[in-house]
Amino acid sequence: MVVGLGIVFIVCLAFTTRGQTEKIAATLAFNALVIIAAAAALLLGAGVMAVSAASMMGMLLLTLFYQNGVNAKTKAVFIAMLVVIAVMAVCVWWVCRRAGIYGLNERTWEEDEILMMNLHLRIDMLAVGVFVMLMGLLGAAKDSAMAVASGTFEVMRCHPGMSRAAIVRSGMAIGRDVLGITINTLFFAAIGESLLLVQLYFDCHYSLGALLNAKSLFQAAMPVLVGGIGVELSIPVTAAVMAVYGVRKIRQSAESEAPGEGPAAG
Repeated sequence: MVVGLGIVFIVCLAFTTRGQTEKIAATLAFNALVIIAAAAALLLGAGVMAVSAASMMGMLLLTLFYQNGVNAKTKAVFIAMLVVIAVMAVCVWWVCRRAGIYGLNERTWEEDEILMMNLHLRIDMLAVGVFVMLMGLLGAAKDSAMAVASGTFEVMRCHPGMSRAAIVRSGMAIGRDVLGITINTLFFAAIGESLLLVQLYFDCHYSLGALLNAKSLFQAAMPVLVGGIGVELSIPVTAAVMAVYGVRKIRQSAESEAPGEGPAAG
């Protein structure tokens, strides 16, 4: 069944992307290898923070520069994502530590499979939880940042004399159109994944207080909240980076394409 779905995925990918099929499929394969290598490194005792930083940097470089090429748009998105990840890493670490949502929750602790597993892992589960949250943020925020950078770049090409403030406003206007769709996508993905968990809450007659303090609910909602905040931050940051970095690239390109002045007539 998995092989059949994979074949359908490749066929649909080839039909919709045409000439980009090989590069997109290769990017997916390389990202999967990065995740597998990160899991293997954690099992071998490597530092969680070092593995997290290296794997996220690798996936970001692959998705932006290998798949979409090295240009002003991808460079601006790369800078914006570094800023967003740095800010969100501190916030996510603080929330996860204060809320204690890392590790097993009250529902997974009671599952039969847990009894057959070795729970004495020498891995910092707090850092692993932060790593997982940031990976989800990376996937959601990167798409929004790329949409803002692409739209802003085209506006700048058509109006090279725009001020930086006007470029930021244009990027924010583009981001507003993307924001609602992305947030709803994150919400629907979380609901689809947690639908059985919600049904379990109803069957167990959770009170409102118990529901709001349930670790399992917070673990399910946290990726959506982190991804949504990351998307919201990526829009103004990308617009600001394009206003500074993109303007310089556009002007340099215009100067290089301008014809040189001939010698003055005697």
